[in-house]
Order: sequence, then structure tokens, then C-alpha cells
Amino acid sequence: MELISRTSTEAPATPTAAESSPGWAVVYSGAHPTVLVMGRANRAATVQVSGTIRGLYAVGIRHLVVDVSAATDCDPWLLTVLARAHAQLAADSGTLRIVGVKLPQFVSALRTAALDEAFIIYDAVRREAISQIPRPRVFNGVAQRC
Repeated sequence: MELISRTSTEAPATPTAAESSPGWAVVYSGAHPTVLVMGRANRAATVQVSGTIRGLYAVGIRHLVVDVSAATDCDPWLLTVLARAHAQLAADSGTLRIVGVKLPQFVSALRTAALDEAFIIYDAVRREAISQIPRPRVFNGVAQRC
């Protein structure tokens, strides 16, 4: 993966500051971008993430991954941005895949979330839970559990 851009509102001095300092980055794996959301996803960070997603859409990106695994305490506006991006991409035959969701980071945001916003988090959590279920492997026509 290649890091393209990153911003943070303050230089992290300690590991605690690094975890709470808001930031974002766009990384590419081939031609596929992933938007990383890091630290406290406050309103300022959400505005930056929104601009990044809109910019990627403007240059023709229709399949996008947003990784929130390094985000903490997500602002409700982040859910709004993700729901709008999901709807816009879906309307243009695209996809928005959210990965790295841990429910504690979204609990306060989900309290005030609209239904479409809550469902994008639900889908992300469900998708990750399904991917962790062991799949049967077939050897010589006989299914075996992994």
C-alpha cells in the first residue's frame, strides 16, 4: 500500500495523544483507495474525510473502502457523511465498504443516528462477523470444518 496524503491537527507527542489526535489518510493498493480515519473522529476530522470522499468521487472512484479501525469516539456527523457517501455511490452503481468497526467507538453517535446511518454500521459489523465464521473446506468431495 502506498500512502498518498495525511493530516492531523496536532503532532502526537505520546501514544495517548496519537490515539486521540484526529487525522485521515488515503492509501492505495493498486488503483483501489482506502480512506483511513484515525484518532478522535470529531467534526473537523469528519469535514476532512467528507472532502476526501467527495474528491475521490469527483475523479471517478466508485468503489471505496473507509477504514475506521484506528478511529476513536466517532462524531455523529461521521455517520451522516458515510450514509450520504453510501447513497451517492450506490446510485452510481458503486460501493462503500466500511471496515474496522468496533461498536464502542460508535455508541454515542448511534444514539442520535437516523435509520440509514445506523444500518451502514450494522452492515459493516455484520459483514465482519460473517467473514470470521470458519468456512467448510472440501477434500475429495467431503466437506470438513476449519
